Amino acid sequence: MVFLTRKLFLACQPNSGWERRANREWKRRVEIYCRYEKVITPLLPALVRQLCEKGLHDGVVKKAKFKDRDLRLVVDAANALGDFHGSTVQLTFHKIRRRVPISNLVGQWWLYHEAHLSSKARFSLHVLFDLSELEIEANDLTIDVLRQRGAPRRNARNTRTIEVNIEPNLRLLKSLGISRKEFEEALPSALDKYENVYEVQVQLKGMRLFLEDIADIIFSGELNLLNLLA
Repeated sequence: MVFLTRKLFLACQPNSGWERRANREWKRRVEIYCRYEKVITPLLPALVRQLCEKGLHDGVVKKAKFKDRDLRLVVDAANALGDFHGSTVQLTFHKIRRRVPISNLVGQWWLYHEAHLSSKARFSLHVLFDLSELEIEANDLTIDVLRQRGAPRRNARNTRTIEVNIEPNLRLLKSLGISRKEFEEALPSALDKYENVYEVQVQLKGMRLFLEDIADIIFSGELNLLNLLA
């Protein structure tokens, strides 16, 4: 973080010893950052701008995973402030320039973020969590709202669908002693148990397998509520 640093954030907390002065400085830096953000916003990818506008303050990280050069964060925004309130939001940062530490990220609270330009990628997003912070340099961002409070779970008019492709992992299934037919028969009931497709576990032969680890998940449709169909 460049403007809203952890040191200043901690100083704003009660009994820090300089809470009042720190809060004045925080307000000053927020105003400076808002002016800075207004200047760089036209140069940021559209969904980065959307994330900055809607915010995820007080969201809780439920999942963090690297795959190839993509970083996926699933954030529970049920009690978050902003337009994502009541949802589970998946952020996928594409073509990360360098790996960032995520091993202890699950369970942490998303507090504040800053968007910046980068000489190595299209943007750099700095995020302050309650226990750590990340600097994510990436070329693009995808936002999927996986679940929305009060929304019907299955409705063809306001949902996206997914395609589950196990072709690339048939050898893995075979090594586990699981046939394609057994997997396909177990999949529908597994999907019915979860609202978030990235939490789906398929139980076979005494094993619990995360769907995303054994299949490619492909989204289709225009809207942002998932219809969990294989």
